[in-house]
Amino acid sequence: MKFFKQQSIAFAIFFIVLKTNAYSQDFVSNKIYIKFKDKKTLENIDYRNQAKSFKFKRNKIEQIFIEQKVKSVKPAFKLKNKELDKIFEIIFDDTSNVNLFLNKLNKLSDVKFAERIPIYRTNLVPNDIHPNQWGLLKIQAPQAWDISTGSATIKVAVVDDAVKLNHQDLQNNIWTRQ
Repeated sequence: MKFFKQQSIAFAIFFIVLKTNAYSQDFVSNKIYIKFKDKKTLENIDYRNQAKSFKFKRNKIEQIFIEQKVKSVKPAFKLKNKELDKIFEIIFDDTSNVNLFLNKLNKLSDVKFAERIPIYRTNLVPNDIHPNQWGLLKIQAPQAWDISTGSATIKVAVVDDAVKLNHQDLQNNIWTRQ
C-alpha cells in the first residue's frame, strides 16, 4: 500500500509540474495587440508607413507610438467582425520597456486593452494515463512523446495473452499473426 501511495504522489507531482510547464508563457518581443473602444479612434492611418506619419485622433497615442518606435499598425484579424475590427497588431523596435509601453496605452481612455502577444507551444500529454501505469514514468515516456509519437512503419510486439484486442486504442491498429 505504501508503494502505491508513493507512486500516486509522484505521478500527481509529475503532472502538476508538466501542466505548469505547459502554461508557462513566452511572448512575441516586438509586437502587441491593442483594442480601441471605437474603431474611429484611428483616422486616415496608413499601416505601411513609419509612426511619425500616423494620423491619430488623439495626440497622446501618436506620442506614445513615436516614443516606442512603432513601425506598423495593422488589423490583427482578417475576419469581418465589429469587435475584432477594433483590435490591431502593433510592431515596434524598442523592446526594452514593453511593460511601460503597455501601461501607458492601457491608461488611455480610447484603449480597451493593450497586451503582449503570447507564443503558444503544445506539449503532447496523453489524456488516458492512470496512476497504476507507473512504468510509463519509469521509462520517461511523457518526455519521449514530445519528441515523437511514433510511426505507422514501427511494429511493436506484445508477447502476452492478456491483451484486450477490442480496446479502442488498439482495435484499429493491432495486428495478429493468423
